[in-house]
Amino acid sequence: MHIRLYVDEDAMARALVSGLRARGVDVTTVLEEGRSEQTDADQLGYAAQQGRVLYTLGEQIRRLLRLINNHSTEEMRNNLHFL
Repeated sequence: MHIRLYVDEDAMARALVSGLRARGVDVTTVLEEGRSEQTDADQLGYAAQQGRVLYTLGEQIRRLLRLINNHSTEEMRNNLHFL
C-alpha cells in the first residue's frame, strides 16, 4: 500500500501538489478538505482518521526564520546552509 498524503496549509503550494499528483501520489490538502485554520493536533487527528500522512513545512519555516534572524546578508554571501 502506498502512502497517502494530507498536506497542511503551510505546505500546500500548487506546484508541490500538482507535481505529486502527476507522479501518481494520492494527495489531498487542508483547503480541499475544508479544514483551514484547524490546530496542528486537529489536522494530525484528521489525517490519522483518513489513513493519511500529514505533511507540513512548519519545521522548515521555523528553521528558515532562525537563519534569517541570526545571519546577516554578508554572512550568507557565498555560503550554503542546510535547513
